[in-house]
Parts: sequence; C-alpha cells; structure tokens
Amino acid sequence: MNTITVNKKPNNFIVVGHKGSFGNHVRLLLLLSDQFDFTSNKSYSCANTKLEFIIKQVYNQERTWNNWLWLEGQWRRELEKLVPFAHNIRSKSQMKRVILLSDPETAYRSYIKFSSNLDVATKETFLSYCILYNENVATLSTNRDIVTTSSELFQEELDQDWYSSLVSKLNLTNEYEHANKLHRHWYQLHKKAERDMLADLTHLFLDK
Repeated sequence: MNTITVNKKPNNFIVVGHKGSFGNHVRLLLLLSDQFDFTSNKSYSCANTKLEFIIKQVYNQERTWNNWLWLEGQWRRELEKLVPFAHNIRSKSQMKRVILLSDPETAYRSYIKFSSNLDVATKETFLSYCILYNENVATLSTNRDIVTTSSELFQEELDQDWYSSLVSKLNLTNEYEHANKLHRHWYQLHKKAERDMLADLTHLFLDK
C-alpha cells in the first residue's frame, strides 16, 4: 500500500489547474525543496532521495497512455498531505493558491492520450471549459495567489526562470538541478506514452 507520513512541510498552499495543465507535475517539482520532509518506508528529506523516490515510485517506467491516470491515482491521496491539488478554481480555500494557466489546445493534446473520451466530454466542451477557467482566473484570483502559465512546461528542459520565480514566491529552496532531471524524466514518459498509444492503436485497428 502506498503511504506517506509527513515529517515537515511549509505553510500550506494549494496548486490549482484544469485537466491537462500539468498540475500534478508542478506539485512534484515543488516537493523537491528542503521544506518538505516525508517518510514512505524510509525517510526522504533531501532533493536527491526525493528525486529517486518520485522516479521509482510515482513516475515509474510502467507509465504509459492507458495507465497514467490510474497510477497517479495510487499516490493522489497521499500527496495531498504534502501539497493539495484541485481542478476547480472556485474551490474554497484559505491557503495561498498556485493557479496554473494553460493553453487549451496544449491541455487537450496532453489529456486526450490518457482519457480518450475526455472524462465523458467532447473536444469542444473540453476546450470551452479550459477557456472559461482561464477567464475566471482574472476575476477569482486574489493578491495572495500566484498565477503562472504551465503550457511552457511541455518541453524537455525545465524553464529555469519559470521554476526559480515560482519557488522564490513560495519561499522554497531552489533545487533546479534535481527539478530539471525530474522534468526530463516526466517529459520522456509523456513522449513514450504518445508512441505507445500510436503503436497500440495501429496494431489494434490497422494491422489486421
């Protein structure tokens, strides 16, 4: 059973982003900072050991297009103990919010390979929700919120300015070297999922 015991964490904040905005990945990047200390079978208190934990346990090599969301679900409840994540910007919370803006088409391309029916939505309704979410940020965000764009994360190298600005605003230690290693691994898993999906669907429907 996947369990996490929190030994130390900073003042509470929550990550908020619509589907396909890479919110869970942002949460994991932030967990590398020294302010987070947790136990899962053994203690994880430094960026190096936490990186190893995330790559082996959360972002393991078994991840692909048809199990990505299921594998994330295995750790979701436990990771919530460290940094909560929500899709709904209207969620009531007294915590500081890291609000993610994302290009709707980028979110669509990211999410459809993991949920081909878009969680029972059409492409049009999915894109419309993303647009509405982005529009609501302007009216629902407050001075204590940190609003940042996450679409640019979908590249192999983690943007150092983006990462450094975010951890600075949250008063977290900058662990860019480890964060970039984690980001590369995450990106490569995304690309692997895309290749696996195309190969599996081609074999299923065309190689007959």
